[in-house]
Amino acid sequence: MFSLKKEADNISPEYLTKVRTYEMEHIEDPPGSIQYIIQCIARYNLEIFSELINRNCIDVLEDIDPDKLKDFTLRINQYMDENASYQTDLKRYVRIISTYLAFIAKKPLHPPDMIVKDNKKIFRKGNNYFCPVKSKHMLEAMSLCKYCVCRVTD
Repeated sequence: MFSLKKEADNISPEYLTKVRTYEMEHIEDPPGSIQYIIQCIARYNLEIFSELINRNCIDVLEDIDPDKLKDFTLRINQYMDENASYQTDLKRYVRIISTYLAFIAKKPLHPPDMIVKDNKKIFRKGNNYFCPVKSKHMLEAMSLCKYCVCRVTD
């Protein structure tokens, strides 16, 4: 966590201002549309980034498997290279947040309550999160879903 916080401290203030400005925009796109999803993820990422920056301790100490972390990092880097190859700050920002979510916070990689398909959304029931598209995306070769805490819905 502390190495992620150190990396997060090195994200440029200009980039964070840009992210905050984008996050403040009102969601007007229809749920499920690509713009809706981008906006929901931008807001969630900013919330999680702030959580990481302001967090001073880890509730439960546990070892992180270095092989899993290496595989996760390879997957997130490949995804970001394919989808945001020239956006260095975005790539680092997303990698930091995603790593924190998967290995420290143990929260979904996508925002709970975000509609992902056919008016279905990621949701929480008790202490568990569920995702209606996880089973589909788990089949993709470089999917991050295997590292997400969400369970599959039937």
